[in-house]
Amino acid sequence: MQKAETSENSRVARFNALYAYHRAILCLTLISVGLLGLSMACGVAAYWPAYERAIALGIWVLLLLITWNRTRQRAIYYVREVLLTAERVIDSQPSSSK
Repeated sequence: MQKAETSENSRVARFNALYAYHRAILCLTLISVGLLGLSMACGVAAYWPAYERAIALGIWVLLLLITWNRTRQRAIYYVREVLLTAERVIDSQPSSSK
């Protein structure tokens, strides 16, 4: 990873930033689903009709699954870019002959 980040014309830093951004969105969505569940247990949402609670929870769980999938994809893109860039850097270095 160090070789990939120190190379010129590397997209590794951008891919790392995008992965961190999506990971933060995933954490925010996970926290909001937890807060919605807590509100349904003993908050304002406890007074909602059952179908409204089910719809709200279903939408938030769907958003959670979408953000989880997108974060996983970004992680795969980042790892792939690190490996490809490191391979390119290592292959471009002159080999030392004995």
